[in-house]
Amino acid sequence: PSKPPISSARQYRVSFSAAQSRYIYTELSFSFDTPDQAVPFSTDCMIVASNGTTIAKFAIATTLATGTTKRISARAWGRDESGGWPTGTYRVTCTAGDLVIATERFTVGE
Repeated sequence: PSKPPISSARQYRVSFSAAQSRYIYTELSFSFDTPDQAVPFSTDCMIVASNGTTIAKFAIATTLATGTTKRISARAWGRDESGGWPTGTYRVTCTAGDLVIATERFTVGE
């Protein structure tokens, strides 16, 4: 999907049902000093299964706008039809250059 659900409809969890899950979102929240001009910013994220297999690589691109100090950006990975996520444990890691800025584990179960 091109846009994440609106804030009030989001469900935050680290455990998902294989039978019901379609897309699982990675969401990043940034806090920063107000930039003097708009600054494009991108992070690279990777989802890895517990057996070491890379499931997905994607970028989360955003613009840090003037007059703001916070930004939330998200990106989903999955399929239009439920049942596409194999059961198991996964780790998503996001980097900015060589710096790891976020990492989280999640599980997909029966």
